[in-house]
Amino acid sequence: MMDYTTTAEESCSLHSFRIRCPRSRKRAVRADREKRLIKLENERTKLWYIKHHEVVYVPLDPPIQRGFKRSFVLGEEVACSAGAAFYQGILDKINTTLFQPDRFFLKKVRKNGKKKIPIPQYLLEPDTQRFLKQAFTEKEASLFYLSIPSNPRRRCGQEVWKFKEPWRFRLKIRPNFITEQRVEDTAVEQRLQEIRQIQADPKIFGRMENLKGRKVRIWGSRKWPRPYRSRTTTRQWLMELEKELLF
Repeated sequence: MMDYTTTAEESCSLHSFRIRCPRSRKRAVRADREKRLIKLENERTKLWYIKHHEVVYVPLDPPIQRGFKRSFVLGEEVACSAGAAFYQGILDKINTTLFQPDRFFLKKVRKNGKKKIPIPQYLLEPDTQRFLKQAFTEKEASLFYLSIPSNPRRRCGQEVWKFKEPWRFRLKIRPNFITEQRVEDTAVEQRLQEIRQIQADPKIFGRMENLKGRKVRIWGSRKWPRPYRSRTTTRQWLMELEKELLF
């Protein structure tokens, strides 16, 4: 006769030992790999922020000239008038600066030719959202009107605010001097380079994009899933539609 009486230790099932099946082990390895990839991406984002936003500059003695810059200034008559401060306040909000390696500010028209034309420069023409953020006074805002952008590349159907009296300003070309030098953090740059080399692997890059919710196809991997396609052809569908209309 078989004895079914066992001790408490013998009655423990295999679940009490938390033995994983092979499928669970693979899932745990995959989850751990994804966590490490996410951690690496978060580290890259923090280092990128430190590199571009927490920058230290030191004065450069003597300053170095790099090309020329062109910006708007008050005209001679306006600078000597009583409203110079008023128009200077407007100019500070809508002024633009253009940089060029030479003082001529010309651009090529023909690819293989020698024809050149002056580079146009416009005052800042903000859209309505940016116009409200600049906090113009009521008197300053009365000198603007809604119109299409002066720059042809910006004509996309959106209206902008243009200054009514652009003749009060003129362009002035000045040398562009660099007075500060950026201090590079070698440790941050070295770590960023290491992370870029790791993420340069197509498989790792594709997995990171998938974790971000973007679909990336890697060469040699599985094909894109085919879209759902009905088995009914167009001719069959038209025949069924005619039958429905008859009845």
